[in-house]
Amino acid sequence: MTPPIRRIHLYQHGLGYFERRGPVTGPTLRLEFDQKAMDDVLKSLVVLSLNGGEIHGLEFETPPDRNRSVSKAVLELSDERSLTGLLGALRGQRVKVEAAGESFEAEVLGVELEEENHLERARVSFFIPSSRQVRTLPLKRLERFEVLDPVAGQDLEFALKEARRVESRSSATLHLSDEEHDLQLGYIAPAPAWRVSYRLLSEIKEEGESRALLLQGYALFDNTLDEDLDGVELRLMAGMPVSFRYALHAPNTPERPLVQDERRTVNAPLEFEGMVAAEEKAPRIQRDAVRRTNALSEGESVVFMDWQPSPAPMSSAMLEQSVSSVASGSEAGALFSYTLPHPVSVGRGKSALVPLLSQKLEGRFELLYNGQKHPRHPIATLRFQNRTG
Repeated sequence: MTPPIRRIHLYQHGLGYFERRGPVTGPTLRLEFDQKAMDDVLKSLVVLSLNGGEIHGLEFETPPDRNRSVSKAVLELSDERSLTGLLGALRGQRVKVEAAGESFEAEVLGVELEEENHLERARVSFFIPSSRQVRTLPLKRLERFEVLDPVAGQDLEFALKEARRVESRSSATLHLSDEEHDLQLGYIAPAPAWRVSYRLLSEIKEEGESRALLLQGYALFDNTLDEDLDGVELRLMAGMPVSFRYALHAPNTPERPLVQDERRTVNAPLEFEGMVAAEEKAPRIQRDAVRRTNALSEGESVVFMDWQPSPAPMSSAMLEQSVSSVASGSEAGALFSYTLPHPVSVGRGKSALVPLLSQKLEGRFELLYNGQKHPRHPIATLRFQNRTG
């Protein structure tokens, strides 16, 4: 059973931090996420076994490419003209046709369509191999046909299965050591931005009168998860930290350049008839070869190979000394957060309005005149200073 959500941090740019905690027994734990959230989950997921157990890894489904899967089949169904599209895709396939009280076996030849009112005016052509005849029927007279080719029938079932596939959810399997775990999972996922609704209550009636105002603030957030939130610690972050999306869920196979084999020829061996000049300036291996060349009999030859000094051996100490760390970390406390003093419970598919602020402030009633905004009457205003912190 998936541990319940115990803590949520919501931001104002469509992102949230979710933390689950609970006991888990066994070597695997199945998790489900919205498929659109998988990229954020995979780049942020942190799993802890608080009682000392081991986390072995996460196995997750890769998203199926429906268009690519359907394109592998013989049949491709049209989204706009399903019947005529199916008959067109069955071209060359053997079918059993029932139309206007008669039945015959034939091969689908094709469909003739009209731009306007295509179902009423469309005609289907069949080829009957036994009599070598071509029959044409109005599509509206076609009552029933059976696909006789088993491969085409399987492709039709596959195409329909792909069409009704639900791709909104994606599952992942967490592999654990085989023992009791006190598991804590934290991850980032898309979430609706929370909003604030303020109320300012006043009983001031006379101009210039000073009296206490009551300022209240309520946070509105939505539970778009596929589960109820029960007793969740909620923290609302006022701000929009830097965030990005990175495609980690779908497989990525980079394109590589294709290297063609070059047309090559074998060079003839180098022949030496006598002594090579400037013997002392040649490398050692070359000088040795020159000395051996002097002893060659008539008609023999020698080939010189390129010679380069071997590189110095590498070690971890040398690599550590050569490459120093340039990364550093620091705290970024630029956001303002609201932590609710009590747990929050919100049902699946519901929203909640929770109090954030309720404080009295000193205020004064004033009449301000602005001829450009209202030439005949002053504007009723409340003047106060925000001392809520």
